[in-house]
Amino acid sequence: MDGYEEYIGDDFGTLMPGIFTDEPNINTIGGSNLVTRFTPVLFNRFEKEYGYQLQSYLPCLYDEVGDWKNVRHDYQALLLKMFTERWSEPWQKYTDEKKLIWTGHYWEHGWPDPKHGGDNMAMYAYHQYPGIDMLFNSDDIPEQFGNIRAVKELSSVANQLDKARSLSETYGGSGWELTFADMKRQGDWEYVLGVNFMNQHLAHMTLKGARKRDYPQSMSYHTPWWNSYKPLNEYFHRLSFALSGGKQVNNILVLEPTSTGWMLHSTTSRRNPDGTPRPIDQLKDSFHDLLTQFEKNQVEYDLGCESIMKDHGSVKDGKLVIGSRAYDMVIIPQNTQNLMGPTLQLLADYLGQGGKLLSLSPVPERIDGNVTSAAAKLYEQYGTQITMTEAVDAALINDILRSSSFVPEAPESWGGNVFHQRRIFKDGQFYFFTNYHKGETANIAFAGKGNSVAEFDLLGGQYSVLPDESDNGMVSMRFSLLPGESKLLFFGKKSLSGTDSKPYPVGTPKALQASVTTVNKLSPNTLTLDYCDLAVAGKQYKDIYFCNAADTVYKVYLKEKNSPKYNPWSNAVQYRTRILDKNVFDQNTGFEASYHFILNDGFVPSALKAVAESPHLYKISINGQPVQASPGEWWLDKDFGVSDIS
Repeated sequence: MDGYEEYIGDDFGTLMPGIFTDEPNINTIGGSNLVTRFTPVLFNRFEKEYGYQLQSYLPCLYDEVGDWKNVRHDYQALLLKMFTERWSEPWQKYTDEKKLIWTGHYWEHGWPDPKHGGDNMAMYAYHQYPGIDMLFNSDDIPEQFGNIRAVKELSSVANQLDKARSLSETYGGSGWELTFADMKRQGDWEYVLGVNFMNQHLAHMTLKGARKRDYPQSMSYHTPWWNSYKPLNEYFHRLSFALSGGKQVNNILVLEPTSTGWMLHSTTSRRNPDGTPRPIDQLKDSFHDLLTQFEKNQVEYDLGCESIMKDHGSVKDGKLVIGSRAYDMVIIPQNTQNLMGPTLQLLADYLGQGGKLLSLSPVPERIDGNVTSAAAKLYEQYGTQITMTEAVDAALINDILRSSSFVPEAPESWGGNVFHQRRIFKDGQFYFFTNYHKGETANIAFAGKGNSVAEFDLLGGQYSVLPDESDNGMVSMRFSLLPGESKLLFFGKKSLSGTDSKPYPVGTPKALQASVTTVNKLSPNTLTLDYCDLAVAGKQYKDIYFCNAADTVYKVYLKEKNSPKYNPWSNAVQYRTRILDKNVFDQNTGFEASYHFILNDGFVPSALKAVAESPHLYKISINGQPVQASPGEWWLDKDFGVSDIS
């Protein structure tokens, strides 16, 4: 720890304004949004755990001074331990005693950045039904939909600790334009990676106010497709049932380098000045790339959480065991710099019983954040059992990362974006495949363990037996999947009975011949008026977006100068009377909003109606003539009143 005192000097209070505060939940430094966590018991607990005072080394949390990796590791490890002690363990005990099922999700998208939680994967061990959240409708945002790691964390813990269900809050922020094809594609992608319990986000009671912009879709009467949603919901009902049975048994364990992320994280740096990736970004990108490579090459694996391994890990019969899963290959991914002490001991016992290790990183130089040669000695002692390489290629996958029960044929040439999941039952195996590519057909070829095959129609609820023959207990399959298409197959140990089906065609499917389509208008045409002229407190604003207009009204009357948004109903969380206390409005605090639309000369519509949200709050006029909402009439939402202005 030498050198810290010199760095801190006499200006520590200036360097770190605001860290010492009477409010226990303050988490900003110097008025910025650079978050660090603090609680009044932190310093005493830290000194008790590690034997030195954190307050003497606080700059290490922000700058690369002294042994900053060690300090950051200890800080994040303690926060995780305290969070577990004060939140996870009590809630698990309470729900177990009350025979309740605890589910929900953390903010699992930001790994390896620990500011939302030191190790979200560790939290799943305490939930009866662990869960995640998956936002948006673009796999170009890897923190959300497309984030393989987030789903594999969930399914790995479910496998290892025998969690019957793994939840996903799905479709949030996917937009009002979300289609059934989008919904199926998103859901299939999550399910093939290990989700088997869907919570659709969300169902609005009303679209008043900010709700219409609150991460749509809405699974409710507001959507035009609501009455047609049942078949897709039944599809995921059947898929949830199928993928919550049996066991997903993977023989490969990929250690997740979470504690390395602790050491590399700093809130003061978003990017390198020269634009190159920071070490923490390199860790994130390389890990995501590795998992993507494994999924596209149909490698079957689980992720290993070191915090869970500490409590549930052991070694037996030459395999590394976590809970009810045993692994005969352990992988240390790229950019791993640190291992926890219990992990190193498990690896030593595992290698001592003949286990095999694939290391994609140089030997980790730190254990529990401290520089040590312990890992180097272990690597040297068991060098013949350790494969050291910087990257994984097809040859390595085929040589040491393949299962004898599932043998894909040249998956790199399948096309599309194909993932699979395999679940083992007493009498056979389920295979679920999905091609979540938006526009490319996939041609799939593999051999699976079994003597007969049945296909399940998840939309219709039927199944059919395929005329495929077994060769020494393995059945070869070839079929195509259109973009967004999926397939559920059962490979039985014995012959199956049922309706026979024709063999699958392989190659580009032929387009269906379309019949004549008749288009009828089901409801009146609508024109959204979302720009207005605003008059408030003697000021005029021309052609302003309605959301900005609302903010402006609150800004004028509330006189708040430091908020990026002023409408409390759009951005605030009600705490005590935080929102209600803002009600300073009276009869002298009105405003006028003018919305403009033009009818072409000579155009006389048979009917013309205006819709206004919560019309009872306003005086509404058209061309200066007052209009009233028609009693009992509404459009889209029951709080959207309709006025006849024909």
